[in-house]
Amino acid sequence: MYMKKALALLLSILIAFSFFTVAFATEDITPVIIVSGMNCFPLTLAETGEQVWPPKGDSILAVVKENIVPLGKFLFTKDWQYLADELIEDVYKGIFEKVACDEKGESVYDIETKIFPKSLDNYPEDFRDSELSVSEKGIAKSLMREIGGDNVYYFNYDWRLDPITLAGDLSDADDLNAFIENVKKEKGSDKVTLIPCSMGGTVTNAYLYKYGSESVQKIIYTMAAFQGLSSVGEMFSRGIDL
Repeated sequence: MYMKKALALLLSILIAFSFFTVAFATEDITPVIIVSGMNCFPLTLAETGEQVWPPKGDSILAVVKENIVPLGKFLFTKDWQYLADELIEDVYKGIFEKVACDEKGESVYDIETKIFPKSLDNYPEDFRDSELSVSEKGIAKSLMREIGGDNVYYFNYDWRLDPITLAGDLSDADDLNAFIENVKKEKGSDKVTLIPCSMGGTVTNAYLYKYGSESVQKIIYTMAAFQGLSSVGEMFSRGIDL
């Protein structure tokens, strides 16, 4: 009788202790890295902070003002080739020149964009408090609610540059690898989950091609760009024909 009571008491203590430990246990969460696409954060001149992409309205308006006559003529003739011949140089100089790259694929101007080396808990004004509830910031806000902002990271980069190789500098794939290694070290994790958005799909594929998938637990592609990059590259290298 006493043995049964002692055994029952011991089992009760063990069960109670198991509930106690479960209540205070922390779930092992794999850190998530959102790999950005184009234009979520602007490109700026490093020296002055001037936003050069996306182009501001006054830049576009200045090009329009310079071409009132050809634009007016086009309304009557509908001659696209004439319009292209008249506009192309002004469009390039007024909108595209400061984001141009040279023949080696390196930026002509010293361009920078906002980066986020720490978890998103450290940037509430850019993510948690942002009014945007869609696109990459919306994804970030949802993840922060679900798994905590200390487990969510955002990899931003200069999307103009070659994702795999870049003469004299690191490519986007190299930067993403360094970012992943830093997150793993900071969180004490062997793996990360990647959520590449749009152009981020190209950068992620470049990373996988160059470094493999050993550090990646899961990839969730979100509207990833694979072939469209070639057409955009032609446009930015002035390979436009109408």
